[in-house]
Amino acid sequence: MGIQSGFIKIDEKGNVIGGPASCAAAETVTFREEKPDLENYVRTLQPETVGGAFACHPVTFSTFGPLPSALIHEDNVAALRAICLGSLIFVNIPLIKRRFHENNLFSRQHELAASWTAVKQQEERMIRDASGYAVMYDVFLADLQVAREKKMISEERWVDLKKACIQHRRLCDYQVQYGTAKTARKFQILFSLRHAHGGGMLIKWMLLRLMPAPLFRSMKVMGNSTRLALKTIFRKCALGG
Repeated sequence: MGIQSGFIKIDEKGNVIGGPASCAAAETVTFREEKPDLENYVRTLQPETVGGAFACHPVTFSTFGPLPSALIHEDNVAALRAICLGSLIFVNIPLIKRRFHENNLFSRQHELAASWTAVKQQEERMIRDASGYAVMYDVFLADLQVAREKKMISEERWVDLKKACIQHRRLCDYQVQYGTAKTARKFQILFSLRHAHGGGMLIKWMLLRLMPAPLFRSMKVMGNSTRLALKTIFRKCALGG
């Protein structure tokens, strides 16, 4: 019971990001209906939804209640609630404009940080984001409990979904702890993650950060600066010939 549309990206001044082509309307408006598997959504957060371009039926909130004030990832919780109640509808045209400002959490998430300060800020954002996802999984668990009580999901389904939420909540906790942990604690966390479902990517993230933070940041600055320089050179070569 939710509808996701496309959106047009704009900057802080309202200028379209990507030029007029990104505003082009589709020749034919299409509506695609999906009924995602709940456990798959809990584990992958797919299909992706964007809060500003996602609309829910009012019954979503009358059933599950208001969103907690501490929640950052409202769009994911809204999508989970909608899936519990029915299908998701995807519209292939942009119906809103979405503003991306300089400090936008999501637009800066994958940027190449090429200074020591920028790398430090990027690492801090990753930890804050993990903390935000931990809250999201707490809300997932509470909403799924409501769905169980209202017979939207079976007892057997509830057991699997509860397990998935707890697993992912634990992964978020580990990432938050790892950010400020001493070396001994880091090894304890890595040992705990060996057999964790879905922990493979997190282990790779952590292994890179086993070294002291100043050394890791310096190496990341060197690597990203080199990549940016090479991108500039390749761009100039492409333009020149």
